[in-house]
Amino acid sequence: MSETNTPLDWDFSRIQALIDGEIEERYDLEFKGARALRPKDMKSKEEIVKDVSAMANSAGGTIIYGIKEKDSPCNAPYAMKLDPVNRSVFSSDTLDQIIQSIQPKIDGVLITPIDVPKEAGKAFYVVTIPPSVTAHQARDKKYHKRRNTTTEAMEDYEIRDVMNRAKFPRVKVSFIFEPSLVSIGLKILVYNEGEIAAHVVRVFIRLPSCLGFKDEEGKNPPYINILTMTQEYCWKNLHHDFVGISLAPGVTNSDGGGSQPTKDCYVTRDSPILPKMNQTSNYALGLNPSNIDQLQGEEITWEAYADNAPVRSGHLNLDQVYKKIYEYYSKLDK
Repeated sequence: MSETNTPLDWDFSRIQALIDGEIEERYDLEFKGARALRPKDMKSKEEIVKDVSAMANSAGGTIIYGIKEKDSPCNAPYAMKLDPVNRSVFSSDTLDQIIQSIQPKIDGVLITPIDVPKEAGKAFYVVTIPPSVTAHQARDKKYHKRRNTTTEAMEDYEIRDVMNRAKFPRVKVSFIFEPSLVSIGLKILVYNEGEIAAHVVRVFIRLPSCLGFKDEEGKNPPYINILTMTQEYCWKNLHHDFVGISLAPGVTNSDGGGSQPTKDCYVTRDSPILPKMNQTSNYALGLNPSNIDQLQGEEITWEAYADNAPVRSGHLNLDQVYKKIYEYYSKLDK
């Protein structure tokens, strides 16, 4: 049960949840009403190109066409109401053709159409945009970026910075919750989105204490912040190479091993994460079917350090995780 931002996560219930929760836009999430997609309007096409390229030039993210947003005088715009697109007027293929006109082309953009129940021909288009390794130009011959909830032109140094992304590994962290009949496990995937290998990787993960998180040896992580009720865990891309058997202290070969035991001997080294590959670790949680409600309102945050690359960070809201796990156990009860 992954809560990563992939097309497989999106369905109508999640779209509706954005409205019900009045979810705000942010740097990696933007809402657009159906009026944003007008097939014969050149300005509409220019806005699509500008918005998508800005996401790619920044940290990547998701644009949902079919949700009308409402401006807030104090906070970010938020999802106000469903405003689905008429597929016969503006198809997902048309949207894809416009996005493909961005120069250079953005690899990995995915468009997921989501049909509206009981409304034939109406849909939402969820556009998932990866962070790019170069800068992309819009039709106005400018380079744009996403800043908070707005799109704006990039400065020269920002364009150079984006185009240098190919020189560094780009590490991203995702989390998969795996419920079973009596317990829940957590799989942490550390993925290298970049074009070169990540040699030394350290990821600092802050988890709510309600997870009952334990490391791979079954021990609690060393740092627990009582004030915020979070646990901080450091993930490392370490590999242990077995190099043989060593004698216990005080034992010599002439003893024939003596009565004292020997022990396995290992050498620890950093194991590179190759481009487009990941390393996965499995953990046991203190969660079980009776206490999953503790997930509500909580989140996981992370920071990734890889070689000399800029620091990357992200977060995972656990409300959606709770919903999926709850649905899993509800089906078992039937």
